[in-house]
Amino acid sequence: IPTVVTEIDTVGRDRKKYCNTKNEDKCCWIGHSGKIDENVTAKIFVMDGVIHNMGYCTEAGINNDTIKNIPVLSKQEDNKYVSLVSPYDYESCNRTVCNWWAANYICSNYIPEGGSSKIGDWIIPTDHLLFKLRDAIKAGPSAKFDKSTKINIQNWSGSNGLQLCQSGRDPDEIGSPRCDYLGSWCGGASNGGACNPNYIWGNRYNLDGTFYGSFAAYFDGRTMSWHTGNMYKDFAGSTRCVLEKYTD
Repeated sequence: IPTVVTEIDTVGRDRKKYCNTKNEDKCCWIGHSGKIDENVTAKIFVMDGVIHNMGYCTEAGINNDTIKNIPVLSKQEDNKYVSLVSPYDYESCNRTVCNWWAANYICSNYIPEGGSSKIGDWIIPTDHLLFKLRDAIKAGPSAKFDKSTKINIQNWSGSNGLQLCQSGRDPDEIGSPRCDYLGSWCGGASNGGACNPNYIWGNRYNLDGTFYGSFAAYFDGRTMSWHTGNMYKDFAGSTRCVLEKYTD
């Protein structure tokens, strides 16, 4: 996160620090632990006589049992599932969220270490790219042992996929990491200071071909679908940068 962006620790001494979004301040709220207490992480519900685990976040690492023993398609042996999806390696219980101004600045000035890209090559995704991502996810596996697709981009993909997260309020039945939704922890963000890591910031073209912000996408675990639309710029969501072009 660049130094021009204000970092607010949601669990440390900055817990009550407030981002002045009225001045379009660039703010990021540093991740929190979703394991608030045993009752929260052990929350379950019953549907059609089946007990479902509805913990509020998905831990990374070998102890994660959401995606264990899921076969994935091998590139060497077409139509044969010979390997296993690896567990998540990106911690969903600790996420950092930013407002739109911070997300846009971070991606516009992002240069990965060891790469050939330069400032300006990376952006927050346009609506066109988010729609493409949504379509790719829809074409992915719909169940743990779904062998009808060759696309592994999010659902039932483990660390082989993007590890974008669904809301921690949704049941974990789609093989996608769950992130916490926390109200009032992201001081200064819209919606009462709520932290929403399952939202992804984006840009959208208007009819004149220019960009305007406050566009976001999020995954709904209840309907197992992506939603896209306008969002307040002072919302607290996830930052994901994409490479718009590549130059040798």
